[in-house]
Order: sequence, then C-alpha cells, then structure tokens
Amino acid sequence: MSLGLTQREAEARRRGGEGNVAVSASSRSYARILRTNVFSFFTIILFVIGAALLALGQYSDAFTSVGLGLVNAGISAVQEIRAKRKLDRLQLLNRSRVTVVRDGRDVDVAPEEVVRGDVLRVRPGDQLVVDGPVLDGGRVDVDESLLTGESEPLLKQPGDELLSGSFCVGGEAHQLARAVGAASYASRLTDDARQSTTDRTPLQSRIEFLVRLVMLLVVLMSVTILFQAALEGFTLVRVVQTTAVLSGLVPYGLFFLVAVAYTVGAARSSGRGALVQQVNAVESVSNVDVVCTDKTGTLTTGRLSLAEVHPVGRLDAAAAEDLVGSLARSTDAPNLTTTALAAALPGGAWAVHDEIPFSSTLRWSALRTDDGVYVLGAPDRLAPHLSGATLAETVTTRTDQGLRVLLVARAAATAPLRDDAGRPRLPDLEPVAVVALADELRPDVPETIAGFARDGTELKVVSGDDPSTVAALARQAGLDAGTPVAGACLDGLSEPELDRLVARTTVFGRIAPEQKERIVESLRRQGRYVAMIGDGVNDARALKRAHVGVAMKSGSAVARDVADIVLTDDSVAALRPTQQEGRRIIDGIGTSMQVFLARVGTQGLVILAVTMLGLGFPYSPPTSGSRCSPSGSRRCSSRRGPSPPHRTRACSRTWGGSSCRRRSSRPPEASACTPTTTRSSSRGSAVPAPRMRCSTPSSATPGSPRTTSASPRRRPRSGHRRRCRRSCPTPPSCSSSS
Repeated sequence: MSLGLTQREAEARRRGGEGNVAVSASSRSYARILRTNVFSFFTIILFVIGAALLALGQYSDAFTSVGLGLVNAGISAVQEIRAKRKLDRLQLLNRSRVTVVRDGRDVDVAPEEVVRGDVLRVRPGDQLVVDGPVLDGGRVDVDESLLTGESEPLLKQPGDELLSGSFCVGGEAHQLARAVGAASYASRLTDDARQSTTDRTPLQSRIEFLVRLVMLLVVLMSVTILFQAALEGFTLVRVVQTTAVLSGLVPYGLFFLVAVAYTVGAARSSGRGALVQQVNAVESVSNVDVVCTDKTGTLTTGRLSLAEVHPVGRLDAAAAEDLVGSLARSTDAPNLTTTALAAALPGGAWAVHDEIPFSSTLRWSALRTDDGVYVLGAPDRLAPHLSGATLAETVTTRTDQGLRVLLVARAAATAPLRDDAGRPRLPDLEPVAVVALADELRPDVPETIAGFARDGTELKVVSGDDPSTVAALARQAGLDAGTPVAGACLDGLSEPELDRLVARTTVFGRIAPEQKERIVESLRRQGRYVAMIGDGVNDARALKRAHVGVAMKSGSAVARDVADIVLTDDSVAALRPTQQEGRRIIDGIGTSMQVFLARVGTQGLVILAVTMLGLGFPYSPPTSGSRCSPSGSRRCSSRRGPSPPHRTRACSRTWGGSSCRRRSSRPPEASACTPTTTRSSSRGSAVPAPRMRCSTPSSATPGSPRTTSASPRRRPRSGHRRRCRRSCPTPPSCSSSS
C-alpha cells in the first residue's frame, strides 16, 4: 500500500475546505476602530458641548471643544490601528516549501497546499506546518522551545504527536497531516495572539467616574434651573446661555492632559530601555503588584555557564579541566554545552578521526582521537557502560541544586563507536569527570528582584523547564523559591483550588502556554495587578491576558508584537524606572483632578445658591455697546458718545423683562436708575434721554406701578430693588453704555 494521497484526492479535499489555510486577519476592522473612538462616551460629550456653543455663536469655544474631541479620538484610533497592523502581521510559521507524498512520490508544495490526510516527509531543519503523528518506521528529534519553552529537544517515536511550529533537529520520519489550517496548534496560538484586548488603567477608570459624576451634577443643576425658568418666565436665550455655562464644567481639557502625559511618559521610558507600545502602559505598570516571568531569555541570557568540573578518575582537577576544554574545542558540531565549556576551560583542539554528534535521541556525543575515545553525555545514559564505583550520589547532589550534570568518560582508541549496521553505540567506558552547568543569570536580575521586593511587588517564575532547575535558578537570583510546582499538578483543579495554589507558590515548572494563561487569570481573580514578562511564542497568550505584557527585544516577533512594553536592552531592570515614571504621571494628573474638582464644586455651589435665592444667574456673559433684538431674539448696540467715567448705564433684557442698573464709581448714594436729563449727542445737539418707568415694589400700590423721574442724587431706600422698564418700538434686549 502506497503512502499519501493522489493529486486528484488532494484537489478534492482542498475544494472541500480541508486545506492548510492560515489565519489571516485580526478581530477588529478599521471601520470598527474609527467608529468606536469617534463615538465614544467622552467624545460625544465634547461634540454635544461644541454644537451648543456653535448654536450660541461662541465659535472659538465650539471649535476648541470639537477639536479636543477629534484629537482625543485621533490619538486613540492611531494607536489601535498600529496595534491592528502589527497583529495582522503575526506569523508563527515560515512560508518555505514542504515535501509531501503524492501519487507515491515526493513533491515539494507550498504550506497552504497541504491538505488533511497528506503524508509529509520530515527531515532535519524542517519546520512542521501541520499537526499529526509520526508514522511507523521513523524517529525524529524536535525542538518545541518556540511553543512550550522546553529548552531540550524531544524524541518523537511512531505514534507520538508532532506540533506545527516546532523544528526537526535530528532523525527522519513521515508525518500524517491530521490537523491543518485553523485547527493546527500554531494557528490556534496565532489566532489567540491576534485577538485585540484593551484594559483600562485605574487612573482611566477614576477619570471616567469623575466625568460621569460631573455630568450627573450638570444635568441635575440644569433641571433645577429649567424648572425655575418655567416658573418665572426665563427667555429661551437665557436658558440656553445658562445651559452652555453649566456644560462648560465638563473637564474636556482633562482628556487632552492625560493624552499628553501618557505620550511624554512613554517617550521618557523609551529612553531608559523600555519601549512603550501602548501609551497607557506607562501608567499601568506603576500599579503592578505581582510580576510573572519566564526563565529562559528573561531571567537568564539563554547561555550556559560552567559551575563545576569534578574529577572522578585518575586525573587531578587541573588535568580534568584541560581535558574537558580540549574535548569541547574539538567538536565539529558545537552546541550550547560545548560553547560554554570551551569559553570557561583551557585546552586545545585535538585531531579528530571520527565523531558522533550529540542528539536528543542518543543523549551523548563522542570523539575518536589519537589518545582514545572520549564521550560526553547524560550520566544515566552512560551509567550501564561505566566501570568502577557508582556515581549516583555525586550526580544527585548536583541535580538537586538545579544544575545540569554531564559525565565525561574515556575508552580505548580502538573501541568501536558503531555497530555492524552503522548505528552509533557506546563502548565500555572509564569515568573521567562530572561536569555541572548552570543557566547564565542576567547580571542585573538580583538587584532588580531585590528592588521589586522593597517596592512590595511579588515575583513568580513560570517556566517550561524542569521545576527543580527553575527553583535553583530562582534561589540563585535571590528569590525564596519554596516548593516548586509542576504543570501536571494544575490539571483538574477547580478555580478556588487553583487560586489557593497560585497564591502560595513562587516557582512553576513544566508549564504549558495554556497553563501560563490560567495562572495569570487566577491572579487577576484574586484582585492582583499582573505584569507578564516573556520572550517566546509560548508566552503570547499570557502576555495578552496580563494587565501589562512585557517582551524582550531578543525574543520572538510574536511576543514583541503582542506586548505592551518591549525591553530594548533585554534588561528587566528597565521596568523599575518605568514604574517610577508612571507614579509621577499619576501624581500629576491626580493634582489636576483635585484642582478641577475644587473649581467645579465652587461654581456649582455658587450657581445653585444664587439661582435658588432668586438673585439671577451669576455668570452672565459681558457685552459691550448696545445690542437689541426684536422680541428678545436679536441684540444690537449703539454708542451715544462718551460717558462720564463715574457713570455707566446698562439695560439688558433678562429674566422675562428689561432691567436697568447703574454701576458708578461714586459713593452708593447714586441712583440705581438712569437720570431723565438731556445730554449732548456726538453731533453737538441736545438729545432727550429715554424716560424710564421705575417701580418700587415695597411702596407701590398693587396693580399701579409708581412712576418717577430718576435722580442721580436720590438714594434708594435700603432693601428696595428698582426695576426699570423702557418702551421701545420693538421689544428689545439691550445693553448700552452712555
């Protein structure tokens, strides 16, 4: 029976929707982004205020209100569009061609041409583009660090599942395409990473509450004043003016202040090694009280450092170190281990006649030299072939410290390294030295962790590596690791049980991407403000679920694109200055909010008190000249020559009638009404002044107002208010200076 599909079957399955079609877009369209920002609650408030001011002829104030609304909406829309474009560009799988078996022969096709049921040939260097099991007759070593964070290659035998997004680093096999397109593991990760999420910061929530509270107060005051207007006969123009003044209490300038503060804070943080991709993140990070971080690439440099070379054979320490250093320099297939040994130990390269390179299947490597055969590998793999006393206690002591332990052994120069079929095999060995390696800690990590502790910020290490290894590194960095928890312990726990476990645990190992997300969600349920630091695709879901996602510049493109902050120097220490910048922003805006509240409270009390006491609206817009409007709908003005500096007459149509009042620099004995004397016009002729009918409510007979000629020397009796009405050809509302 031949492997794979025929070309006809593949075409039929592709037409049936079983092709390997990748996820292509994020969840939000450009139209939705623009609509959400232009018609947000605060922007609509600013637009309504602008429309009211425009109707009143206050063009400058109207343009200011509408302009601030558009600027605020524009800044938010630009940020979301930039984020959408980055998310749309996310791509976990490369687009190189793959080999499938069609009609009984190997055919190179594009990844999107693979269909469900295809058989793919997997060779070293290939990236897997679909999910499916290894078929009979094959064994491969795969690197899943991009997906799970597991730093060591894994051996996959027939029946084991291969995940899309992983890489083949050794061996050869055939894979059955069982999950393709959106159903594959890599596509699900990409789709989750492309989902748009936005968290409001505590400061933004407080500002939103403040604005809603002020709007409620404005509405209540407006209703009160309109009710009084209905009872006393206020004119429509005056009511609209009053409403416009009350609407001016809305803090539309506060929105612009927040946007500017965020932008300045982001610029300052970027200069200190923290590139802010979401402007509110600079304020959000200052609220963080728990930081979850990956191990590899975040706390560590991704390189190994030599911890110890312990001789166990006839060689002394110096000779053992020289031998191990020479072994590391002589390989033609260097890896992280040999690179770390060659950098830390003396020795020179040997002449190599044969080599077995390291692989996760073998878990050992070997060199044949003039002096003999030297093997470097895992102690448990070499143990059955060792002579002499057991090394179990020596190895266990170091593994309990979280160190990576390897064994160097020697065989005779003539010892075979392959069997009759050419497959690698181990000869009888003599132990030479035990080598202990540790993950290289970033130099600024201990001080940063100590700084977080002083600030009251808790740190949790969440890694895909072995729990004991992660715990040892955490202790090296200065953390109280406690009892580490493996990811398998989280499976099957209810939410309350998970919350209790997460609350008391500092180190988690063997954690899958879905479990990292569960840990972050658990902390959020407990009311914690969470930051997640990661560098791999396996961290993307947790980065998006956290309040603040932080990625390393040297990490994967997926992690960088979904993060709120990118550490440009790969230094976690850059977070602390960003936290301080965020606190400075909170303090500054908090002070502005207090000043604003004091102003709103004072104005609100004055407006309510004066209006309820019947003293008139206290914020009448000042006018110059005389402006009259027929029936109160238009205002006109005419100046009648210079007036003495001590006397100014202002007559304005206000609350249902015309009122006349005199503002004088003379002592208070001056009359409150305009004198009925003649005065000189601008042309020099005498012009009779308008006669005023003045009524004194306290002394007038009901129904017949008392008419007098106002005298500038007559002083009104205390407690009396004079109301002056002037007859005009058309009922005007006028304000004049004479």
